[in-house]
Amino acid sequence: MQQISDEKEFAEDLAKIIHHLENALLKKMHGATSDFLFDAFDAVIHLHIQQYGRIVDTDLYSTISQMTIAVDLLGRKEPKGRPLDEQTKRSLLESFMARVEQKFGNYLYLTKYARTPYGLQPQLISFNDFKKNL
Repeated sequence: MQQISDEKEFAEDLAKIIHHLENALLKKMHGATSDFLFDAFDAVIHLHIQQYGRIVDTDLYSTISQMTIAVDLLGRKEPKGRPLDEQTKRSLLESFMARVEQKFGNYLYLTKYARTPYGLQPQLISFNDFKKNL
């Protein structure tokens, strides 16, 4: 999926994500038993929900893309670091999506498009309502 965002906003979001990843990794190095990657992801999603009261699918996709970029960049910094392969990226996407459904599903909204006399118009539908109609 391709998202359009302001370069400055993108850079700021990426910097926040890297900050959360580094903090979560430090906690892991000092004995935390949780998964630092999910700790960082949860922190970013939680902050978004605090700010906006929800997370819309397009924002979620942007966050997941930025998390993947950050993990790739941090991994390359390591000795013998290398870029993430496509399978690892796909796995991250699936893991993050499952995490959001499990932990933040009550705050997730999906964009649904309805045909109107004015063309296609976006409407938000809660993830829980969407699941009921499957």
